[in-house]
Amino acid sequence: MAAYRHLINRMTALPLSLEKRKTERMRIHDIANNNKFPKHIITRLQKQIQTKAQSNPKQCDKTKCNNNIKWAIFTYHSSKITKITNLFRQTNVHIAYKSSNTIQQRTRSRTKDTTQDKDKSGINNLTCKTCKKSYIGQTS
Repeated sequence: MAAYRHLINRMTALPLSLEKRKTERMRIHDIANNNKFPKHIITRLQKQIQTKAQSNPKQCDKTKCNNNIKWAIFTYHSSKITKITNLFRQTNVHIAYKSSNTIQQRTRSRTKDTTQDKDKSGINNLTCKTCKKSYIGQTS
């Protein structure tokens, strides 16, 4: 159902000619038919999305409107940040959260390697912490 909703939303959002829109609608119906999905559900979904699109006109983007929207970025640490950001809900300031827990921090080495390049052999010994078995391999 989500896939059909996506396809119909895409069809209504794209600036297509009537002929292209009809072709796209036929493709959606063919996909539904090939997957034995009821046609009346697709038709009902299409009407719902078109009605919603007509009742909610698209908001203008930054190039067309000058709403002076300001953004505040908060690093999310705990639920206390949410309480603080709720103070901004009544203003013209939009809120974005970022995490301090990034992939770079997880993959970065914590200690600096003091071994000189000429002393590195390229052979590694990996030991499993649970079964204590080890693997010895060479890197290139």
